[in-house]
Amino acid sequence: MRRLLVVAALLLTGACGAPAPEPEPPPSTPVVTSTPPPRIVGTPMPVELTGPQPDILDYDEIEAAEPGAPEGAPLRERIIKKIRQETLSMASVAGTITASCRGGSVPSDCTTTYNGVAVHWSVVESLLSTSLATEYELWPDKELLTSKIIYHNVYVYLHQTPDDAVRCQEVPDVVLVEKPREYSTESIDTGIRCQFLGVARDGQRIWTEMRLFMDNSGMTWARAG
Repeated sequence: MRRLLVVAALLLTGACGAPAPEPEPPPSTPVVTSTPPPRIVGTPMPVELTGPQPDILDYDEIEAAEPGAPEGAPLRERIIKKIRQETLSMASVAGTITASCRGGSVPSDCTTTYNGVAVHWSVVESLLSTSLATEYELWPDKELLTSKIIYHNVYVYLHQTPDDAVRCQEVPDVVLVEKPREYSTESIDTGIRCQFLGVARDGQRIWTEMRLFMDNSGMTWARAG
């Protein structure tokens, strides 16, 4: 029994004499450096655009709303149907349209209205006419635009990343703007302005102004200045 006690005592003594393990150091705290937000340069315009505009009509919807004249219809009817369709195409938003023409079976000029705003049309013989068939071209004296198609067009054009911001001046619901003469290659400034806030560069984001021009292909945008 004494031997067993001695062994037990030796074991106990050995256990008490072992060095305690070193405590683990606390985990280091990473140093976080905050980047200041970029400085905004410029004054934002009043109308904020948050996405494509609703109610914009595509080609099929325009044709369904304002179908062309049936085959073999008199020229006057074909012209009236065509300028109604073209007026809706310019507006790109459903509205109340009227059309009338002066003259006999071959009108000399016509007028359409969209929500009460009038557009005058010239009816001229086409250069493509032949001795077998006479063709006519229809030219509006102004381009009719709605605020919705302007806002839609510029948003789709300028909003390239989720952080981009697009704003515009206030545009009336329906506007008439100058357009180039037929077959001209010039662009005409409409006076309508929008802007975008692009990616940060050198610690700042700049409101960049864009000008709306009209050419014979439609709306185009260019940086101001």
